[in-house]
Parts: sequence; structure tokens; C-alpha cells
Amino acid sequence: MVEASYQGSTVAIDVLTGDYALGDTSLAAARLLRATQPHAEVWLVRVGHRTLHRLGSCLLRDVC
Repeated sequence: MVEASYQGSTVAIDVLTGDYALGDTSLAAARLLRATQPHAEVWLVRVGHRTLHRLGSCLLRDVC
């Protein structure tokens, strides 16, 4: 679990080993993870959010 102080940061997780890296962007996080785990199977998530990105102009909980 990542601390709440990292709210909005992106976490890149290697699904095979459980290793992870934090970055301000998904690309930065993935590059940091790949520096230590070159063959990582990368999963990306934003701290404190259900999704990394969203499409459209409204949230799921909003009525568009």
C-alpha cells in the first residue's frame, strides 16, 4: 500500500515480482521500474484514484 502523501502520483507495478516505482507521470514511473526490472510486466495505477486516465467529460458517479 502506498502512503496518502503520494496522492495523484503514478505507480508502476511489476505484476510478476511485486516491485514498484513511483513517478509524476506514467512514463516516468515505468522507466524507473524498468531501470531495476528490465523485463517487468508493468501495471500502472494512480494513487488515490480508481483509474489512471479517463475518457469523456464526466465522472462515472456524475450524470452526463
